Amino acid sequence: MVEKNEMKYPMLARVARRALGIPATSAPVERLFSTAGLVLSHKRCSLSPDMAADLIFLHETWELTAKLEAEAKVKVAAERDARLARAAGAHIVDVD
Repeated sequence: MVEKNEMKYPMLARVARRALGIPATSAPVERLFSTAGLVLSHKRCSLSPDMAADLIFLHETWELTAKLEAEAKVKVAAERDARLARAAGAHIVDVD
């Protein structure tokens, strides 16, 4: 299913692969329980189950979201630079 729309939605495809992939170890699950333990402390016992789930989700996806956002900005800047170079008649050789 991810492959079908990967070209159309590349960032969503990356998130789907990470979120829906089967982990090779139990470390992500242990990290999730650790996060849940921090969120669901005695001081926060009045949190609703939905709010607790939202906080845990945000904590677990914050770094991934920031990384994907930074990569998208780099890609947009590179595309802009390429357009400007083409408009100026210059030829830039992309070295990967």
